Amino acid sequence: TANAVHQLSKLGRGEWDSFLDWLWDYEFSKLGLPEPDKIFYLVVPPQVSMSLVESRSASTGRKKDIHELDKDHIYTSYEAGLYAAERLGWTKIECCDASGKMRSIDDIQTELRRHSDILL
Repeated sequence: TANAVHQLSKLGRGEWDSFLDWLWDYEFSKLGLPEPDKIFYLVVPPQVSMSLVESRSASTGRKKDIHELDKDHIYTSYEAGLYAAERLGWTKIECCDASGKMRSIDDIQTELRRHSDILL
């Protein structure tokens, strides 16, 4: 699923549907990988993601990777993720509240559990 999001972000929007069809066939039919029963897409707006990466980098001294440095990639990946989630029927979990602040881990976990009979 991460592959879907990151590869879509490198393609033109008009190629997204055919790529997703190809990817699903390749991974789950040709390679025989187990197809997921349910996929949760944790939605974090790009501004929040960039802020979290910036904070982590400042507090740990860890350098940003090539994708974390590329704002266009972050925004395009966000759009690609939302598109893939909608097209492929993933369950979207909004990780920020209405004010744009990250929800607590416990709050997000509670919502995940509400959407799944698998997670205990």
